Amino acid sequence: MNTVEFRQTLEGYLQAPITLPPLFVLGDTGIGKTMISIETAKKQGFKPVILQIGTKTIEYFTGIPAINEEKKRAIWTMPDLVGIVRDEAGPVMLLVDDAHLAMEETVKVLWEMLSSRTLHNYAFPDTTKFMFAANPYTEEFGATVSNMPKPVRSRVCVLEMTNQVDSWLEFSYQQQVHPFVTGFVSAHKQFFNTEPDADGMYCCPRGWWNLSAYLKSERFPLSEDLIAGFTGKAAATEFLVFHKTYMQYVNQVPAWKDLKASTEKAAFITYLLINDDIDEIKQVITEATQLGVSEDDTVFLTVLIKVIRAAKGEQTTFSLVQDVPAEVVGKIVSTEGGY
Repeated sequence: MNTVEFRQTLEGYLQAPITLPPLFVLGDTGIGKTMISIETAKKQGFKPVILQIGTKTIEYFTGIPAINEEKKRAIWTMPDLVGIVRDEAGPVMLLVDDAHLAMEETVKVLWEMLSSRTLHNYAFPDTTKFMFAANPYTEEFGATVSNMPKPVRSRVCVLEMTNQVDSWLEFSYQQQVHPFVTGFVSAHKQFFNTEPDADGMYCCPRGWWNLSAYLKSERFPLSEDLIAGFTGKAAATEFLVFHKTYMQYVNQVPAWKDLKASTEKAAFITYLLINDDIDEIKQVITEATQLGVSEDDTVFLTVLIKVIRAAKGEQTTFSLVQDVPAEVVGKIVSTEGGY
């Protein structure tokens, strides 16, 4: 399941009755499980409440005992989590995040939440929806689903979010990730998600998002050390080549037909986006379609159009392609032709 499909599934779950089993999504770190869940909840009118279950001990879920003199027995106080959810005026999506980090004793708490919608006998409001997110199997943390107690596993719908570069890029365009990042990854997919190098560094979706945040702050010089801190040295070296190619276009804007390598096209698309000249962007799209849109061109023009759509809206996107033949536009924006 890609990120778009997960978002649609989550929308349906939030709109459904509370009797529907909650979603338990598995996916690699940084793929967007938490971000998409929070964003979707807000759009559906839910207040997201995040529970980092790996940081909590069993005492957090049980409250503390208080002596009731009248009844001559101990009464357990309301757990903080139930109080936090009850304090919200509207519906709440309770996201149990990083569920693979839960300690064995706290996993048992999930069974009570799922079976009776209570925590230590204190009920969650009827407007509360539960949602779980976890990383898949690793040697360090084991297999999240296979280690899950059967009473818990039988009460959730387990989904696996695939780490696909195409859907990740589309989501990144919508989140207006820095064009250097989306431009580079679109031309260097081999660096999207890699295994650790000799120094233990690797590329991953979260690393690219974090690098984007540094670039957008405009407070740091673009150096190999800075990039490598998020991606490792191999990707950092190529990233600087990509940036050097981008800088060539600052002083001399090429014609689309003169661009050969995918890195050149991606760097030029990045230049157009940062330069933010709609007329120039429209000229490039028109020129490319007149020359005949190759499969490679389709990918990068689709990147360009989707970023414009995310940043400026459908009306501006339409003005970009209104002079381009309809069959070419259809090819550019199709899922088969690009992102």
